[in-house]
Amino acid sequence: MENTGPTPKVPKEFVLLMAYLTSLMAFSIDAILPALEQIGIDLGFKNTNDTQYIISIIFLGFGFGLFLFGPLSDAFGRKKPIYIGAIIFIIGCLTSYFAENLEVMLLGRFFQGLGASSFRIISIAIVRDKYNGATMARITSLIMTFFILVPVMAPSIGQIVLNYASWKAIILLFLGICFTSTTWFALRQEETLTPEKRKEINLKHILRASIETLTTPLSLISIIISGLIFGGFIAYLSSSQIIFQKIYLQKDNFPLLFGGLAFTVGVSSLINSFLVQKFGLIKLVNFALKLMVISLLPISLYFTFSNQEPALIFFYITFAFLFFLVGLLFGNLNALAMAPLGHIAGVASSVIGAVQNMISVLISVIIISQITTSTFPLVIGFLLVSSISALTLNLSLKYKYLLDDI
Repeated sequence: MENTGPTPKVPKEFVLLMAYLTSLMAFSIDAILPALEQIGIDLGFKNTNDTQYIISIIFLGFGFGLFLFGPLSDAFGRKKPIYIGAIIFIIGCLTSYFAENLEVMLLGRFFQGLGASSFRIISIAIVRDKYNGATMARITSLIMTFFILVPVMAPSIGQIVLNYASWKAIILLFLGICFTSTTWFALRQEETLTPEKRKEINLKHILRASIETLTTPLSLISIIISGLIFGGFIAYLSSSQIIFQKIYLQKDNFPLLFGGLAFTVGVSSLINSFLVQKFGLIKLVNFALKLMVISLLPISLYFTFSNQEPALIFFYITFAFLFFLVGLLFGNLNALAMAPLGHIAGVASSVIGAVQNMISVLISVIIISQITTSTFPLVIGFLLVSSISALTLNLSLKYKYLLDDI
């Protein structure tokens, strides 16, 4: 029998460091959710529901960062751009900390998203620099396992801080995570992109690759669908505090309720590798989109005929199942978008992520602007984006030449 050798050891410190770096963005979103109402009061928001934009704006900054830090890390190495991102994030935190109105708070949150994007993008690049094949897949899975814990735990941590201090203490917590992760990274992580492997920033190449990404049918279809679905998801994140604390009067249980729904996304992400091997990317995405539409019909019909808010258990079960499907879609849609673009993977990844985020932020702003005293706009918004997505994919499948490049 052939000896294939021992299974490579998992570098535990490296996994923990990369997970800590990538968690900054998620923690900056989820930990502040319990404090949104208090922020609105302290800053004198004319409409307290405007606090929802504190969540959606960070995704806009993140989207711009996707364009910026990918090419920078290829040109100057992995470490220097992370330090730049950390400085931008710190500026964003200080801006939010000293904000006295909505506009300054949103500016700070935009810079937080812009800076945090460097941690997410470059940590993935470092893993790719150091490992490949089964070892890379194993390490990535372990990083994602730790990453999934963040949205489950962050609201509870934010609530605990809020019980003993003001919302500004949560901003200081963001600064602490940024400082400790950057220091750990600086002291313990070597540069993984040596000078001979670095690439000059070539604007013509970036432009050509961007155009190719957005004119490749499969990639464009996947970008549109993921942008629509993630837009609904951002709308939920932005309005979750209003939904659970104001509409359903579950202020004390908010961290638990939010964490439970986040957990369903994590579970589906973990089992996705099994399902995609069994059914394939396109079939699984198509099935999940159709099931998403079907799952939203009962609660939509309830709203239509009863003209009243559904019971919390009805809403919660519907969205738990919905977010399980969302967890199946995200990774698979990104894989579909990248499938025909391996020869321009670096630029394509940045373009795909940035355009997805822009679509998502636009959709989320439209939805959350309608959410005041009812979950109806969120339900209908999700029904519309999932229906449009399912229709878009099925029309592309009908004209099979659109998918020839998979």
